[in-house]
Amino acid sequence: MKDPNKRLPENEWQKLLIRFRGTFVKCPHCSSEICLALVPHGSSLKFECGSSYSYPFALEDGKHKTPLFPGAKLYSCLTSKDSDDYSTVTGEVIMNKNNPSLWGIKNLSDKEWAFATQSGEMKEIPNGSVVPIANDLEIHFDGITAKITK
Repeated sequence: MKDPNKRLPENEWQKLLIRFRGTFVKCPHCSSEICLALVPHGSSLKFECGSSYSYPFALEDGKHKTPLFPGAKLYSCLTSKDSDDYSTVTGEVIMNKNNPSLWGIKNLSDKEWAFATQSGEMKEIPNGSVVPIANDLEIHFDGITAKITK
């Protein structure tokens, strides 16, 4: 503690905390939280209210792995190559109001995103639009390509 050279610099702490922030998921019904690090991969998530959900998909870009669960936020540092902004929300996982089993990522940024369909066609995701959450879907952010994985 007395040797500053042996401490992590502030930006390394920020990177660790952003990764840790993404490991908690909140129930859309009762707001209780579960730490995914304590749930075996592939197990169901069971919340205090009795609600149960499948283990969530994750968005991976090589540096970060963000669970995709309703209410989860994407930050500028995750969607823009040249950003160290850990506080500006650029996307959010939402549930379809008519079909709660359909989830998607809503673009809240000022940048246009794109994703590749299974046929290889590129679809644009402007601000306010939603990309569906599906296994192996690639999303192209501002200089970052991330893949949705199970």
